[in-house]
Amino acid sequence: MTKKGSGNSSRASTQRASKVLAEERAAAAEDVDAGIAADDDNGDDAVVLEGEVVDQEITPPAPDDNTVIVVGIGASAGGLEALKELLSELPQSRSLSYVIAQHLSPTHTSLLRELLRPGTDLAVCDLTDGQAPAPNTIYVTPPNHDVLLRDGVLRLSTPKASVGPKPSVDAFFRSLADSLGENTVGIILSGTGSDGSAGIRAIKAAGGVTIVQDPSTAKFDGMPRAAIQTGAVDMVMVAHKMGEALEGLASTPAALRRVLPEDNDSNAYGRISSSVRRATGFDLSHYKPSTINRRIHRRMGLRKAHSLEDYAELVRTDSEEAGLLARDVLISVTSFFRDPDAFQALAESLRSVWETKQADDVFRVWVPGCATGEEAYTIAILLSELSRHQSNTPEYLIFATDLDEDAVTFARTGVFPETSVEGVPDQLRSRYFERQGAPIRSRSSCDRTWCSPRRTWSKILRFHGLI
Repeated sequence: MTKKGSGNSSRASTQRASKVLAEERAAAAEDVDAGIAADDDNGDDAVVLEGEVVDQEITPPAPDDNTVIVVGIGASAGGLEALKELLSELPQSRSLSYVIAQHLSPTHTSLLRELLRPGTDLAVCDLTDGQAPAPNTIYVTPPNHDVLLRDGVLRLSTPKASVGPKPSVDAFFRSLADSLGENTVGIILSGTGSDGSAGIRAIKAAGGVTIVQDPSTAKFDGMPRAAIQTGAVDMVMVAHKMGEALEGLASTPAALRRVLPEDNDSNAYGRISSSVRRATGFDLSHYKPSTINRRIHRRMGLRKAHSLEDYAELVRTDSEEAGLLARDVLISVTSFFRDPDAFQALAESLRSVWETKQADDVFRVWVPGCATGEEAYTIAILLSELSRHQSNTPEYLIFATDLDEDAVTFARTGVFPETSVEGVPDQLRSRYFERQGAPIRSRSSCDRTWCSPRRTWSKILRFHGLI
């Protein structure tokens, strides 16, 4: 395997809003030759739940030794500079294929391919509908198109919505997770907004690898920070160092798709479990061996550990790695009204109990394994709907807990990517959510630049970690 080595290579507070807008416009002017769309025009808004605010693992597809690992790259404003840095150090490998989903102006001809081609030894081509990802090739998604991986080929489609990021990084990443599972890598580079954060979570849940540009090095840190806040990011680094990480993954592709440990590995496996429990209090023995094994070998690939024995020693001596392995097992991926039939049944059960309560009663709900909070908020919505239709309703209080402190922290914010509410019925979406974006001004209860909710639920929702 060879690698090209010739490359040269906060979220803002309310007070910085005007400065960010000015910088964004400057970046848009700088990127115009590439046809890169400015984020203040792409409609990439998050949504905010009205208030402050048990995961199911995605089973990856059956592995195929000849499967190419697809590296999805999402970027927006300021992405051209980051892409040039990334491409200058990408490895040549028979195992890796790259697809760029860069937000582009739908009304301009893109020169992105021409601008990127001189900086890499890999083939750079405009993506056309129906292409199968080939190794050592970088595909550039054309303007005004979404890209999805379906049945082993990349499919292009015209976006249905007139607003929103084009192409949608979230939609692309989710298709990679659904189609390839652990044989995919998601990368987020410079850009404002939150596109890609939901897709990063999907890739992580499917066993893939997630990498994000260090926000301090991104021209616009919105997309990198939104991805990091999901708690589903494996590595945060400067763009020109990502090629080295990818080379490590490609050189040991079996680390992404190993079978159950052999008997002679059981001792090392036991030591890993003991080290994790000692460092974090988290007991791996309660999870399926196949799940734990996949996560261990995934971490081995990321850390370039050549054997289970090597990794067992690493976990024993590095408490941070023990924590990262534990977090990998805690797949914090969920959504509002994730299973509509189940929540419909739950709503009926809640109603039957609710109707037995008096006005001076307290209705308490516990949501264990709350992940990033969508399930807890869904139950809060159901209870709020019950209280809307009768007077003298009881007080209600929801406790939500999870072992993953990062997920709990995310849940408390009450701010979610727009894609996460796609399954919420329209009338509930308009009643309990509002968009966050440049046209919406923060109110007195706003936390930094996040738009304030119409009504606070801080008195009824309590999120707690368990470690």
